[in-house]
This record gives sequence, structure tokens and C-alpha cells, in this order.
Amino acid sequence: DLLWASITKPSLKFKAGLHLMEDEEGVIRVKKVDGAFEMFTEVKEGDRLLEFQEKDISAYSGGITEIKKLIKESLKIQVRVLKPSGEQQEEEEEDMDDTSAMTLEVAEDDVLVLYGMDRDPELNGKMVKVKRESTKKGRWLVELQETGKKIIVDEDNLFPPSSMH
Repeated sequence: DLLWASITKPSLKFKAGLHLMEDEEGVIRVKKVDGAFEMFTEVKEGDRLLEFQEKDISAYSGGITEIKKLIKESLKIQVRVLKPSGEQQEEEEEDMDDTSAMTLEVAEDDVLVLYGMDRDPELNGKMVKVKRESTKKGRWLVELQETGKKIIVDEDNLFPPSSMH
């Protein structure tokens, strides 16, 4: 889901509240939002920054450093971000639709249980905390609650704790 957002600061001293970070794959993401961005836009933590000031982010040779500097120095800030999963907002509106209950929506910070781990059967039944989606769709970086070890697992191996067999 693409989201277009823009704010205008009353003065340069005013913080925009858009904090960016680069993930391991070099993708610029929203680290957190506060201030004006939190109040006036739908931009959320984890969104991927695609455009800044109506230009593709690849146009900024200085990368994230240059963009952060421009956020500080600009009164008007326009961004276009890609939501990690555009389904979530819609889902809240259509709660009556119980077909969506069949598929598990995996989201960051969910605590889930691993099953069907044929290659690592000792991980079956283990609680994991979802860190983020992997670059491959349907795969997730999760952290084992017991050991804190991070592994990438297939969405099909994640189940809500309530379904413990």
C-alpha cells in the first residue's frame, strides 16, 4: 500500500518527527514517528521510504544522511512510503468478514508458536517473537523466546499460541 504524506512545520526549530533508519538490506525505513508526523499523517514505524520531496530516494546521492539533514532544514516535508502490509487498516474496518480469520496475519512483535519445522523438529512448539518480514515474501525473521536466537521461518510454520496442540 502506497501512502503519500506531507507536513509543513511552523518553523525550522519545529521537529518533523520523522525518524529514519536503514535496515540490513540498505532499505530506508521509518524508525519512529512523533510530533507532526504522528499527529497529521498515517506514516508508521516500519514503513519503507520510497520518495522524499517528490523525488525517488535513489536520487539522493547522500542517502539516508542527506535525507535526514533535509528533514531538519525543510519547512515542508513530503514523503511517499510503502506500508509493510497494506491489509491491516482495511481488516479492522471489515471485522464481519470472518474468512480472514482463516489466515494468520503475521505482524511485527507478534508472539507465535512454531510448528511443522521438519528441518529443525526441536523447534516445534517453541514460542517466537516476530521481528520483521524477510526480503522473501511470506518469510519472517523471528526471535526464539527461550534463547533469543534469531532465525528466518516460513509463514506456514507460524501459529497463534492459542492453537497449541
